[in-house]
Amino acid sequence: MELTFTGNLYEGLRLFGGVTLLDPRVTQSRTSATRPSINGKVPQEIARTTGKVTWEYDLPFTKGLTLTGGYYFTGQQAVDLLNTEYLPSFATVDTGFRYRTSEFLGQRLPLGEEFILRFNVSNLFNKDYWITRNYLGTPRTFAVSAQLKF
Repeated sequence: MELTFTGNLYEGLRLFGGVTLLDPRVTQSRTSATRPSINGKVPQEIARTTGKVTWEYDLPFTKGLTLTGGYYFTGQQAVDLLNTEYLPSFATVDTGFRYRTSEFLGQRLPLGEEFILRFNVSNLFNKDYWITRNYLGTPRTFAVSAQLKF
């Protein structure tokens, strides 16, 4: 089951989010004397629960400047076929800002065109986590981007 939502809490503050709830199970598996049945087990590296809440807030004192952020959750995941070991659940937080303007290099852009500057910090608190049993999660990361829409 997947649930999503979007909303304007008040002028300039937008909230987005969603949660996914799964009940994955192996229904047919081959068994033998050396390979035990995994029927009814959870497939490896699939989180039963994932969710996120993100927000945007347009700062009233600077036209075009928006603060952004998000909270992302991934539930525990089975590491082996028999579900005897699990990776722990984890959550990360991102933040940043976006600046939109209809000017670029001191020149007014034609109607409908805009310049967008973004700065983001992913994994703000530098959380150590495993995405799967073979891959570590990304440490705190800074990103800057510029976009000219025309």
